[in-house]
Amino acid sequence: MRSVPAPVARTKRSLEAPPVSVSLPASPLMRSLEAPPLMISSPPLPETLSLPFPPLKRSFPPPKSTTEFA
Repeated sequence: MRSVPAPVARTKRSLEAPPVSVSLPASPLMRSLEAPPLMISSPPLPETLSLPFPPLKRSFPPPKSTTEFA
């Protein structure tokens, strides 16, 4: 009858006890996120810089200046 708390304790311990189990999946996951820094940096960098750059540059100089320049 006390076999219910046993599995519960093992389940809780299995989450915080087996650091090797978490280390194995964490290694590939962490490496996957830190391995492709170019892929993650590529999309957000050009996209983020491209988006804020045009609005920032256009926001800095007044629209009249741009019209006069053109």
